[in-house]
Amino acid sequence: MKRTLHVTDDLAATAGPLLAQLLSDRVEATGRCVLALSGGSTPGPTLRWLADHLDDRVHDALVVTFVDERHLPLVSERWEDLPEASNARLAYEHWFRHRMPEVLSWAVPGTLPEARDRLDAAVRALGRIDVTLLGAGPDGHVASLFPGRRHDPSQAVVAVRDSPKPPPQRLSLGNGWLRDAHASVLLARGANKAHVLARAWRDDPSLPLTHAGPSGPWHWVLEPEAARRIQESP
Repeated sequence: MKRTLHVTDDLAATAGPLLAQLLSDRVEATGRCVLALSGGSTPGPTLRWLADHLDDRVHDALVVTFVDERHLPLVSERWEDLPEASNARLAYEHWFRHRMPEVLSWAVPGTLPEARDRLDAAVRALGRIDVTLLGAGPDGHVASLFPGRRHDPSQAVVAVRDSPKPPPQRLSLGNGWLRDAHASVLLARGANKAHVLARAWRDDPSLPLTHAGPSGPWHWVLEPEAARRIQESP
């Protein structure tokens, strides 16, 4: 795992071209690419960058899915009807409504166990995740894997019943699937994350983020305030 730090005031302008190159490399090598996206507000501009700039050859070879999702009641599975808090709706607003790739959505009906079983089978059918776009919480969580919580390592998708960050019910890729990705890009901003990012950079084993690195290139794209403690470290 090769980890590279990029400090920038414009996350999308740095992360977008990085992702485009990683995706292109995988399409060139295998003919397709599975990209797993995180949610939250931070990746929005990067998703729009991909919608606006990604080469047609790469875009047409993509299968896009998610690293986690909030398990919320659905009115329907139409993109425009998805809950505004869902990661799938965020990706739709920033990317898919402008330009639609092939997508495996995690916004699915049913109980949490039913949704987990359905998605676990669907993710396994995709095969290895090629590239992940990740975020980090101020507690060191990644996807919906939170500190102090154990999950079945054999599961591709784990059910989270008691997330400390609402909503409590979530679905998440397991750490094994995150680590098996060919490459990953981490986006983070905000001074409130500087301390925990520095701990993860120093490989603090108590943080889920420490264990989320891929098998290949691992790019951390951070705003200056988020990177401050890493840069201050000897």
